[in-house]
Amino acid sequence: MESSNLKDTFEWAINISLKLPLLWDSDGVGVKENLQKLVFPKGISYYHKNGAFLTDEVNEVFEPIPRLNCISESDKNKQGSISAALSNLVGWTGF
Repeated sequence: MESSNLKDTFEWAINISLKLPLLWDSDGVGVKENLQKLVFPKGISYYHKNGAFLTDEVNEVFEPIPRLNCISESDKNKQGSISAALSNLVGWTGF
């Protein structure tokens, strides 16, 4: 995948992930099924014994997003880390 396509794909994934709670709450079952399949292509399993939801796979486009929130001490000083590379893809926020 070309660099610009990769950037566009991650921007799309970040924008969708920011809207997931709103999309989930505001739309019907069909949209929820599509969102679930988009993020978790192999589905989600619920284990009653321990009350946990598990999945075998997360869509590779969404997989790096949680790491943006947790930067290790060694990553704070690195300029080529995944967190540093993707951090400029998140838009500005305002009050």
